[in-house]
Amino acid sequence: DGQDVSINDLNARLTADADFDRREQIYERICEADEHFATRDLELAVKSSQIRSEIFGYDGEVAIANARTGIDIAAFSDDVQRVAAETSELYDAACDASFPALLGREVTLPSRAHAGWIRSLHEFDSIYTRERMADVCNATLAELGFPLDRIPTILPDLEDRPQKDPRACVIPTRVPEEVHLVVRPTGGLTDYQAFLHEAGHALHYGLADASLPFTMRYTSPDYALTEIYSYVVERITHNPLWHMRHFGVDEATAQRVCNLTRYVDHSLFRRYGAKLAYELEFWANPADPRNPERYAMLLSHATNMGYPTSSFVSDMDPGLYAADYLRAWRTSEQVIAWMTDEYGEEWFCNGQAAPFLRELFHQGTGPTNEDVLARVHATPSDFTALIQAIEQ
Repeated sequence: DGQDVSINDLNARLTADADFDRREQIYERICEADEHFATRDLELAVKSSQIRSEIFGYDGEVAIANARTGIDIAAFSDDVQRVAAETSELYDAACDASFPALLGREVTLPSRAHAGWIRSLHEFDSIYTRERMADVCNATLAELGFPLDRIPTILPDLEDRPQKDPRACVIPTRVPEEVHLVVRPTGGLTDYQAFLHEAGHALHYGLADASLPFTMRYTSPDYALTEIYSYVVERITHNPLWHMRHFGVDEATAQRVCNLTRYVDHSLFRRYGAKLAYELEFWANPADPRNPERYAMLLSHATNMGYPTSSFVSDMDPGLYAADYLRAWRTSEQVIAWMTDEYGEEWFCNGQAAPFLRELFHQGTGPTNEDVLARVHATPSDFTALIQAIEQ
């Protein structure tokens, strides 16, 4: 409409605009930008991979990622696809019920333009206001056993600035002395989830043992470790009790919110599983002209949402990061199941899990994802807790 708008601001608007057709128009602009930069982004990705291969002495991104994580990522991807197949009927049924309710019209394959709107669950915006976000999330962390006002090393940045990336993050400037927790609130439950997700990262860095060597405080070859803690803290919002305690909603409303939250989570799990499968194929031959169509097909089939070919490069995270997210997803559910057995259903609000979590944070980035699995007596091949979380 004649406005100059940054890409970051467009993405923020995409999650907040209530008009279905308007979201389509906004997303079209984003796809045009992706298309414009696709050739450049592909060249940069290939060149980066070549340099990384020369530096690390491994042949390509998959080999580098296998060495970095210590696992066979292709085999892990097969496990993820098995879980996706086992739960596909449940997901398809949830989509059939949720799309009309969340989008306000009958549509069987909405475009990715609406993914952010669906995740935000705007039906409940009057409950999960941006004005209450900081107070509720701080109270949640205090109940968990980690009051932020007593952890001066963690510095929240919660302002809504036009150029600010809507994707929340943590910037560990000096670990553990200075850790920035950055969230751009756009309204709705996802603000709370983003705050708590990033708070998990912030606690991990901000409570690391200051005497650890630099490599065990700040750097980590295994990002699937710190993502465990972000998921564990974020998933407090999956418990109906949290909604009843902090927002005064009745049990039926709390259960409906949690059911929709788990549906959104299932969608994201399938998205990242498809991303990983696609990226493994992409790095087998980055110049393959079929990659754009392959990307759109895999992601659309997995999520029941239409993905554009234009994002076939821009939607890739460096270093097959999708595998880190997925490993953390599996492990976080195993950790939550273990804490529930050890400390009860209210582990997140009775403070009893805090010493266990603090012990993990204190170790910095030294352990691997699989070390944490062993700590809760679980194995990498066991996806039972994750499947149970999906099927609740």
